[in-house]
Amino acid sequence: SPFRVPVKDVVDPGKVKCSGPGLGAGVRARVPQTFTVDCSKAGLAPLEVMVLGPSGMAEPVEVRDNGDGTHTVNYTPATDGPYTVSVKYAGQEVPR
Repeated sequence: SPFRVPVKDVVDPGKVKCSGPGLGAGVRARVPQTFTVDCSKAGLAPLEVMVLGPSGMAEPVEVRDNGDGTHTVNYTPATDGPYTVSVKYAGQEVPR
């Protein structure tokens, strides 16, 4: 002793909110899409966003930190079909 103990703020991925047209039913292939990830009430942690196409392959995603606890996500689906958008905060899937 004495022991150095790094203490961090509480992180709650359940408080992350995702919203915007890029997550809705009107998404079209080859048309740029966008949505917002609001982490402002969730604590500080890494954000990971993946977009998987119908073949299961990851497609390019741009995540921009807006400096206020929110992030703007942009992607352009390459083809039609079922896409999966995965949002993880602090290594955990964001609910809803």
